[in-house]
Amino acid sequence: GMIAISASLIGYFRDYTTKLERIILFISGLLMVVPESFTDLIGIFLMAAAIILQKRHIKKVYKRE
Repeated sequence: GMIAISASLIGYFRDYTTKLERIILFISGLLMVVPESFTDLIGIFLMAAAIILQKRHIKKVYKRE
């Protein structure tokens, strides 16, 4: 959870993050910090979504170069 929050505050995860990715990472980090199984699952799902968005973003950037 803290990795997601840190990545959202710094603005860098695997590459520079967009505003949408930062918001998703921050929310997922907060959900994973809350000690409930259900919120952990939602947080993990949102973090996976942010990773997928990040991979798509990286592919687009390096494809243009």
